[in-house]
Amino acid sequence: MNMKLRSLSREPLFHFLAIGIVLFAIAWMREGASGPEQSTIVISDSRIASLASAWKIQNGSEPNAEELRNILIEDVDEEIFYREALSMGLDQDDRIIRRRLAQKLRFLVEDTLSDTPPSEDDLKAWYAAHAADYSVPARITFRQVYFSPTGGQDTETAAQAALASWSSAPQSPPQGDPSILPEQYNSVRQARINNDFGRGFWKKLEAAPQGEWSGPLESAFGFHLVYVDSREPETQSDFSTIRDRLAQDYQAAEKKRVLADRLREIRSRYDIVVHGVDLTAK
Repeated sequence: MNMKLRSLSREPLFHFLAIGIVLFAIAWMREGASGPEQSTIVISDSRIASLASAWKIQNGSEPNAEELRNILIEDVDEEIFYREALSMGLDQDDRIIRRRLAQKLRFLVEDTLSDTPPSEDDLKAWYAAHAADYSVPARITFRQVYFSPTGGQDTETAAQAALASWSSAPQSPPQGDPSILPEQYNSVRQARINNDFGRGFWKKLEAAPQGEWSGPLESAFGFHLVYVDSREPETQSDFSTIRDRLAQDYQAAEKKRVLADRLREIRSRYDIVVHGVDLTAK
């Protein structure tokens, strides 16, 4: 008997049958473990309506019968690939998938937050506490004459000479070098000055006398003579004119605060261990 079994085990057909039985057993166990829910795909009427609506938004018309059929086939194939990927554990240790799921949960939490409009007292309190955020920055109107450091002579000396020449004959402005910067700046803020002349030039403009040419003032590009025409000090925005903006900012801040509270409550359910770093909220 043993001799017959050993002889049979050498036959290729025996090996083929044995492998087939093993594969059949694995498939049977997987099918049994997955159950009917995993092997059945149901596309509901609401899902069909949603897919058709998405098609219409993208293409501008309702899908015809053939187009709808292709849409549903693509959706079914996507569901099959999704389930197969899950069964193979492809969702594990994937940063993109983890980030997307975390983002989706965050959106779900945000959707539960209230959009109740703030009261007048709430807005006034918010305005008082954040007044600096709603101020109108100072502005300045001035003219400038530029002196390039590539002019072949000491730039600052050339600017001083031009200023002295103007002082003796103030009927016309000083003469400088060509520049891509405007000669006239009307009611501009510090941000524009920083962008055109470099940081620090605004403070020099603030110190310059008004109603006469002065300088030279050094910028990131060379030297300038300036004529300050007028200054507009920083002012506070009127509550009534920015009420809508206040309401938007208040609600955004409230949502952020409530979301932080929700996330803190969820985080409290976990024991978090990070070696060498303290993640305790301050």
